[in-house]
Amino acid sequence: MFGSLLLLLTLVLNSWTWQLVKQNLFLAFILLTITISLFALTFAAEKSLRKIAFLVLLLTFCVGSFYFLQGNFDRSLREKNPTEVSIALKRHGYFAEGLGKLFTNKFSLQFFSNWYYPITNYSRNISYSIDPNLYFFMSHPREKSGIDEFGKYSPLLLPVFLLGLFTHFLSLSKYKTLTAYLITAIIITGFATPYYKLGPVFLFPYLNLIIVLGGINFLNFVRKKYET
Repeated sequence: MFGSLLLLLTLVLNSWTWQLVKQNLFLAFILLTITISLFALTFAAEKSLRKIAFLVLLLTFCVGSFYFLQGNFDRSLREKNPTEVSIALKRHGYFAEGLGKLFTNKFSLQFFSNWYYPITNYSRNISYSIDPNLYFFMSHPREKSGIDEFGKYSPLLLPVFLLGLFTHFLSLSKYKTLTAYLITAIIITGFATPYYKLGPVFLFPYLNLIIVLGGINFLNFVRKKYET
C-alpha cells in the first residue's frame, strides 16, 4: 500500500508522464501499464497477481516496442552515410599502417566499411539513454541541437534515485525482474533515434520504480531512526 502511494506520487509529479500523455496517449498508456505491471512483479507477494502482471508486461512491452520502433528506428544503424564510411576507411588505413596484418585483412576492411559506424551509433544511443543528466537536468551539458529538452524529473529526486539504484545493484538477485527489464529496455533503446522528442521512453518504467525503491528505503531508514 505504501509503495503504491509512492508510485502514484512519482507518476503524477514528474513532467515526463504528462508530456507522454499530451504528445502520445497510446504510448503513455503502454508505458504506464508496463510500469504498474513491473511494480507488481517487483513488490507483490501473491503468485497469481505476479503471473498476471508478467503476462501483461510481456504483451504490452512487445506491442509497445513494435509500435515505437516503427516510427523511431535510428536509420544510421542500417543506412550508410558516405561521409562516415569515408572516415571509417581512412581510420582503417591509419591503423593498418601501424598494426600491419591485424588491420590489412578482408575481415577488418569489411568491419570498418559496414559495421564500425552502426556499432558506434548503437553504443552512442545507449550512452545517451543512461546519462542521468538527461532525466534530471535536461541533458545539460550535453544538449542536442534542434531538440527541445525538458526536465523529466525534479533534480531533488536525484538522491532518491541514486539510493534506489544503489539498492538495486546491491541486491540483483532480489530484483531479478527489474534487472531483466533494464537490460531489455536498454537493448531496445539502442535501436531508437536519440533525437526522439520524448526521450528513451522504455526506461520510463524503470526510473519510476527505482525512485520508488529509493523512497521506500529512505522512509524505512527514517522510521527506524525514530523508533530507536
